[in-house]
Amino acid sequence: SLDSLICRKPELLSTVRTVIVDEVHSIDRTYRGDQMRVLLERVRRGAVAPLTVHLLSATISDPYILAERYVDKCQVIMVGEQRSVMPHLLGSNEDVLELAKQNKWRKLLYFCNSRRCVEETAEALRELWKPYPVVAHHGSLDRGERLEAEQVMKQNSVAVCVATSTLEIGIDIGDIDLVVLAEPPWSLAALLQRVGRGSRRSNVIQAAAVCRSMDEHEILGLMFEAAAHGDLQS
Repeated sequence: SLDSLICRKPELLSTVRTVIVDEVHSIDRTYRGDQMRVLLERVRRGAVAPLTVHLLSATISDPYILAERYVDKCQVIMVGEQRSVMPHLLGSNEDVLELAKQNKWRKLLYFCNSRRCVEETAEALRELWKPYPVVAHHGSLDRGERLEAEQVMKQNSVAVCVATSTLEIGIDIGDIDLVVLAEPPWSLAALLQRVGRGSRRSNVIQAAAVCRSMDEHEILGLMFEAAAHGDLQS
């Protein structure tokens, strides 16, 4: 959209003073990130005043190196302290339910890597969590269905949502007691984005992972360990 706007009506951007790139990690080192670098330079050249660029993210290991790809010089600002993560490596969704009951956790957010996994997991959890609502949230659903799922999570005292990366960032679905990884995430950054949605009112994030095999148990254990040490490049 920005590319089109620069081509069609560049004069609208001539007075821009600030550009904010939120969740920059999600596009960095991709073709979208490369395009963003070009667009920032085009906006800068067309602006009548100096341009300030703000790059925002909660999951980057070296902000100076990332910033060099988008701006000539930068100042790094760190906000807040890092919360610790309490991982629970479990063998099934039944184990997750039992853990939630033991700790009186009422709101759960499951993450899957694919839409198919979301639908299959949500269907299995609906039977397990009766009579409480279990909703799905992914990019193939109509906007109205996604909004309805978000409202269910905000309005019900006990509820479960199963999502892809659509709920990793930005969307408010209320406070989440436990984040559950139904599959190993694609990266450590994705793991931190996902578990970071939980326990907003606490300094300790409660996270569970459903391990279907010993290999998954080992992989997820290593991912949690690496994330705890801030090793986001592993």
